[in-house]
Amino acid sequence: MPNPDPVKIKHALRRQLRTISVADPVAASRAIVGSLATLLRAHPEWHSIAIFAALPREPNLADLLALFPDRAFFYPRVQEKTMTFHRVADPENELIAGPWGLSEPIESLPLATAAEIDVMLCPGTAFTRDGKRLGKGGGYYDLYLHACGATRPTCIGVTFAAMIVDDLPHEAHDIVMDHVVSEIC
Repeated sequence: MPNPDPVKIKHALRRQLRTISVADPVAASRAIVGSLATLLRAHPEWHSIAIFAALPREPNLADLLALFPDRAFFYPRVQEKTMTFHRVADPENELIAGPWGLSEPIESLPLATAAEIDVMLCPGTAFTRDGKRLGKGGGYYDLYLHACGATRPTCIGVTFAAMIVDDLPHEAHDIVMDHVVSEIC
């Protein structure tokens, strides 16, 4: 019997996970921000934080900027197959509509090198409690984090609890998160 194709399994999982809904995403996002705030307070050495602008099925983390005005926040920008991170202080005025409906930083905003980012808050379609991540399928975070090499930041998968599953297919190029945070953990 042949081994199952991880790419086909990942596609099927993404389709299946799109059917799951979160009862109160606003309240769940607030709880996630609270958990992340506790974690960030416990790690004052994490000064530069890579964050993301939430898509409809992702937690909204924007309140972190107001909670930590002394920290630097960097949002991703995608051009072709390359992802870069730019410093954003005012998301309302410094994020614009990018490809696929993503809010991205204005290209002229200061760029962070991989070595400058202390912690990366990573979105995903699903996670396991032990840090496996199923992305959207483009591989942007995996490519970026592999390119970091020894300067790879601490990676925190951020998701709703409904998107935490028991297991996910894992390939050699898939980056494992150091922590996973949801509204219940």
